[in-house]
Amino acid sequence: MTNSKSNPAAPVNNHVLDAECAALRRLLEVLHRLRAPDGCPWDRVQTVKSLAPYLIEESYEALDAIQQNRAADVREELGDVLMNTLMIPMAGETEGAMTLSEVADGIAGKLVRRHPHVFGNKTAADVAEVWKNWENIKKEEKTAKNEDASAIAGVPASLPALFRGLRIVEKAKRSGFRYSDLTGPMAKVAEEWDELRQEIDSGRAERQEEEMGDLLLALVVLASHLSLNPELALRGAVERFGERYRHVENALGPRLKDASLDELRAAWDRAKSELTLKSKNPAGNTGIDGV
Repeated sequence: MTNSKSNPAAPVNNHVLDAECAALRRLLEVLHRLRAPDGCPWDRVQTVKSLAPYLIEESYEALDAIQQNRAADVREELGDVLMNTLMIPMAGETEGAMTLSEVADGIAGKLVRRHPHVFGNKTAADVAEVWKNWENIKKEEKTAKNEDASAIAGVPASLPALFRGLRIVEKAKRSGFRYSDLTGPMAKVAEEWDELRQEIDSGRAERQEEEMGDLLLALVVLASHLSLNPELALRGAVERFGERYRHVENALGPRLKDASLDELRAAWDRAKSELTLKSKNPAGNTGIDGV
């Protein structure tokens, strides 16, 4: 008798798997047809590099839809991400760099190797132990390939800075480099804020950017200890600011340009109050003085 522990390919539900395979096959057939010699001129000339920016763009569009809880748009945007994810290795095959089969087999193999508690004989009592096993196996793989095996290696430099900071901080925490409680990161934020204030007061512009960066990183560490994603937190704050600014813009019209700070504050407070009443989840404080 074969079970899912010994056979990674054993389906959980044959009907679901069959439907998924059929849908993926249809999409692959469409994409192959588009890239065929008599297919679409645009699709035929795409390369790995030319398609890469679309993957980033579509991923952010999917993220927007997810954050705004637009279920229909999530399905559509994830479809666009999937299409780009499949088209890139197709273009790579034309260039002799990779095949879609190699990409799929590679990630399947990686998932099996890094989940020995599912496909092997190891155990994992909780999420923390899963992460520990994952990082240990990853480090062994990188060492075998003579790659950077640091606990914080593997975080792309091209990630948005706040998200990259979070990923590095979380990796460092899992290696044991962490505060014991919230007192530490909160004190660090206060320390970095004081240092930034000192550089602002001294007028040393060349040091202000560095201290601002240290403060932002300290806030990322604090966010991590609060189980918050600073990238998403800032995105939410920016969205709230944009919504409130448009409200002020519409209320003041051409007068906005010459309005006094008191008038702007009053308009901002009205916008915040009115928009909060319309919202089922009242937003936090994003004041005009913080801009």
